[in-house]
Amino acid sequence: MIRHFTASTVVLDDRAERVLLIHHRKSDCRLYPGGHLEQDEGPAQAAVREVREECGIDLLPAVPPFTHPKIRPVPVPLAITDGPVHDARIGPHRQIDFAYADPPGLPEELPGLIALAARHARTA
Repeated sequence: MIRHFTASTVVLDDRAERVLLIHHRKSDCRLYPGGHLEQDEGPAQAAVREVREECGIDLLPAVPPFTHPKIRPVPVPLAITDGPVHDARIGPHRQIDFAYADPPGLPEELPGLIALAARHARTA
């Protein structure tokens, strides 16, 4: 399965009393406007573009952007893999992936490799 980054945004009316929702055909429900990021586009840019494309509204994003008090930055992962993928269905492309795992759930050979990578990161 190929995964793509997506972005969505909450759009409020002028009085901040109503929220804009669109009908998402694939899931047959109402959702915030959003969609896939295009190449060299950040999440905020994608959200603004998607609202313009889906609703015909040019947004003025909040400055500074709203941050939810329960959402915090994710620390940088230990490793990010980046490599070529040859998929017969869509042709060659690049796969970038990372994941976090708790130490008790790791395969037994990984703690030693993680310790080496951590030492390297501390000395870099």
